[in-house]
Amino acid sequence: MPPRPPLLPLAIRTAEEMAFAASFLTRLPLRFPSPSAEPDLLPRTMTWFPLVGAGIGLITGLVYLSASGLGATPALAGWLAVVATVVLTGGLHEDGLADFADGLGGGNTREEKLAIMRDSRIGSYGVLAMVLVIGLRVSALTNTSGALEAALLQAVRCACERGGQCLVERDTPGCRIVAEPGS
Repeated sequence: MPPRPPLLPLAIRTAEEMAFAASFLTRLPLRFPSPSAEPDLLPRTMTWFPLVGAGIGLITGLVYLSASGLGATPALAGWLAVVATVVLTGGLHEDGLADFADGLGGGNTREEKLAIMRDSRIGSYGVLAMVLVIGLRVSALTNTSGALEAALLQAVRCACERGGQCLVERDTPGCRIVAEPGS
């Protein structure tokens, strides 16, 4: 039987990875060195993305519960929860979605599509994708059977989105061809 690693360093490393994942996926003011300092830091922390996503969902689910408890309609509570998600995350997923939709809808060659995705301006496909997805999120929250179910749905949705991001990163090759150093 191989020796077990000491528990305390493992716990500290785990806490650091979770905190880095939270700082990467949110606008929380957590300070960490750049991932370039440790090249495997970001891939290592992706394990925690679904858990961080669940935390984001729980926080924004509480926004839904609070708004509902204060008498807001399900639609207003849904909008507030979705806005809270965007504020908490800095719109990271929404920005990626808009870039992807613009690239997919515009350009004919791979190079043109990548250039469109790198462009900081948003196009009509990006706007349409964001309007449709945000509308679907609000609609899903609005059409649950109650405030608690909507809050739990928010937690599950956020966890699944971040977990899906990990699967895509792990299972698909990148679109860009990156030259090896020195070539």
